Amino acid sequence: MKDQYQAAQNEKDECQRAADQTAYTINLANRLVGGLASEKERWTNTIAQSKVLGNFLPGNVLITTAYLSYVGYFTKYYREELLYRRWMPYLKALKVPIPVTENLDPLSMLIDDADMAAWNNEGLPADRMSYENATILTSCERW
Repeated sequence: MKDQYQAAQNEKDECQRAADQTAYTINLANRLVGGLASEKERWTNTIAQSKVLGNFLPGNVLITTAYLSYVGYFTKYYREELLYRRWMPYLKALKVPIPVTENLDPLSMLIDDADMAAWNNEGLPADRMSYENATILTSCERW
């Protein structure tokens, strides 16, 4: 009887361990599903935003490539003059306007915070003109 009792006790302990492991796995799965539910909302918003920005993509790319190609020699004043007071108004005034994101920053299409942090670690000053020059140098073979 002792052997039977011990076998039954071992079987019960094994079942309890399996039940505990299953409960733990279910808990992890529920946390994952909950996390993915919030990701679904974020992805839905990102997709909607991308669809809207997709309408502006040709104009944004045109302005960004023109910026890379032509403003390298100019000072900040002339760069802003070309970008915001010449090129962008011209694209909007065409017979068939080319849509461009309002107040587009060409740097936002070419670099991110990680690039700027890496450049700062290498000794680049943390000012707008330095970032523009570094972006032009790293994004364009011409310069």
